[in-house]
Amino acid sequence: MRAGDRAWIVLGVGVCVYELAAADDELLSEAADRYMLHHPWIVRVVAFVLAAHVANALHPRVDPVHRLQPITRMVVRFRLHRSV
Repeated sequence: MRAGDRAWIVLGVGVCVYELAAADDELLSEAADRYMLHHPWIVRVVAFVLAAHVANALHPRVDPVHRLQPITRMVVRFRLHRSV
């Protein structure tokens, strides 16, 4: 099993555990409903971009999630280098 496979399992289990343990009116879908009331376009854009990223529907050059990986690596390396 590869790291990405384990990440999907952890993500799915985490969502299920949260949903089972959540207080009334605190399910993830109910939180999304609250966000939709105040920021409908942001919620729709984020949901679309994440779905398009997972479905590989965006070219890597225009996929914001894909473009975060090298930036994150650069920041981590910079911080590790500074702490030495």
